[in-house]
Order: sequence, then C-alpha cells, then structure tokens
Amino acid sequence: MKKALLLSLCIALVNIFSFGQGATSTSEVVAESLVPEAVKTSFSSKYTPTNVVRWEKRTYTGAAGKTYIKYVVIFDIDGLRHRSRYKEDGTGLSTTTYFWFKNLEKLPQEIKDYAKTTFPDYKLGSAEKEHNLKSGQYVYRLRLKKGSIKLIAYVNERGQEITKDNIDSELLDNESESAN
Repeated sequence: MKKALLLSLCIALVNIFSFGQGATSTSEVVAESLVPEAVKTSFSSKYTPTNVVRWEKRTYTGAAGKTYIKYVVIFDIDGLRHRSRYKEDGTGLSTTTYFWFKNLEKLPQEIKDYAKTTFPDYKLGSAEKEHNLKSGQYVYRLRLKKGSIKLIAYVNERGQEITKDNIDSELLDNESESAN
C-alpha cells in the first residue's frame, strides 16, 4: 500500500512539473528602431508622451508551442508614469496609468472619495488606472494599508466598487507587470 501511494505521489509530481514547463515567457528591453512601425504608429496616434522611458518586447510561448509577441512602452505624461501594450500588428491591448504617493492628488475625486469613505482607517498608498483598449473598460486598482495589513480594492471610473469577476481578464493578467 505504501509503495502504491509513493508511486502515485511521484507520478503526480512529475505531471505537475511537466505541465508547468510547457509555457515560457521572456522580456527584453529593445531599441525603438526594433519596434514594428505599426506599433509605433498606433502608440504615437494616441499619446504624446513627454518622455519615453523604454520599449520592451515580451515573448510568450504556450504549452502547445504557439508563440505570441507583444510590445510594451513605458512613458510619462504630465508627471504620471504610463505603460501601454500592443500586439505586433499595432493593435492596442491596454494602458496603465500609475498614481504613486507623490502624485495621488491627480486621482479623480470619485476614486479618492471611495477610498476615504469605504476604508476610513486605511491609507491609500498607490493606485493604477487600467484601460482595456478593446472593451473600453476602465478599472482603478487601489492599494491601501493599515499598519501591516494590506488591501487591494477595485473600482470603476465612477468610484463604484467592482469585483474581480467583473473585470476583463486581460486587465487582471497585467497586475504583475511593473513600470519601473
């Protein structure tokens, strides 16, 4: 019985590690000259940045071996850091605007009011405004703190709470990306 259990456990572990190794992701900083013209044109038609910080090329290879590439541009406008993502053909995916401690006053009043009213004992540390360019959905991700307790809340552009279930999956996928 112990041998059968041990064998089952070994097979399960091998399967877990096998599935995890199928998908890969890489990210590299690239010169603007290496970014497809369609991506640069799409970006410049929508934004007039005061400073382009960098371009990145992100390559994703799925478990089935299919490869996807997207380009990310990090830029500043009016003292706010932004990140926009594009497919190789120039199709815009999403844009994130970052509100850090030094520029939280630039958050819309509805968003600040929501945080203050809903979480009166918490301090708003930072926020991001995610815009899904395909669906048009805007989501604000608020990062709040009370002592050692950290909290993340999601609201729409009117300052109304929304749940993760009501957010485009593309916007949630971008949560782990950083614009530093």
